[in-house]
Amino acid sequence: MLPDSKHFARIKPIAITSLWCMIGISCIIYGLREHGHLFVRVQDIIEQPEPLKNKPIRLGGIVAKGTIQKSANGISFYVRDHLSGKENEQVMVEFNGILPNLFQEGKAIIANGYYKNDRVIAKEILAKHDENYQIPGVKKR
Repeated sequence: MLPDSKHFARIKPIAITSLWCMIGISCIIYGLREHGHLFVRVQDIIEQPEPLKNKPIRLGGIVAKGTIQKSANGISFYVRDHLSGKENEQVMVEFNGILPNLFQEGKAIIANGYYKNDRVIAKEILAKHDENYQIPGVKKR
């Protein structure tokens, strides 16, 4: 037995609205999964590397002194955790792209990329500055 037209007319807008809500929620979940990066420290990678393998991460830390190596394939360097105080805990980062002007040894960075083969393959490097940073050409008051 088919439903009468009045009953169908009442259910139709509810069904269409529900369908659009499910499509919207699916798009949001897909977008968060695709672009959601977990912020990790060097200590997190050293203690538990397995859950992070092949997943998008943001590695925060300090560029270790004397570790920057440039090659034809890009640049590689080690990042240490500035919070743990353990100088020997370092993770290698490989990057092929244009580095920010503030990138240098001993400075804080964030590397966006993937943890793979005991190193972070970075797609983007963000260099951080301290509160005393002054834009070149601007006079201090």
